[in-house]
Amino acid sequence: MFTEERLGDVPEAKWEYGDQQSIGISDITIDEEAVMSRLDKLMDDKAARADEFIPRFLIKIKLELARPLTMFFCKVMDNEQVSGDWKEANVIPIFKSGNRNTATNYRPVSLTRSF
Repeated sequence: MFTEERLGDVPEAKWEYGDQQSIGISDITIDEEAVMSRLDKLMDDKAARADEFIPRFLIKIKLELARPLTMFFCKVMDNEQVSGDWKEANVIPIFKSGNRNTATNYRPVSLTRSF
């Protein structure tokens, strides 16, 4: 059993970055500094994500990893396509409260390949 939501109750998404018609995925700029900043924010005591990389490993090789990752992400932006496996997630039901036999008493938590 899944929760049924009325579409009329869903708020309209607000575009925060100018005219949405004029901005495409290829307009996003990624540089080594931004990649290194994201690598610096990884927490070394966390478990591996869906991509099975352990953050502690990524932190240790971040200086060697920043440039190739930058090149890779720029290529993704240039092609304006995201790999299908980046859209997949491991969804795990986490119990909230109440009867454990009722599906609505669980919330989905997903681990994606986001960086």
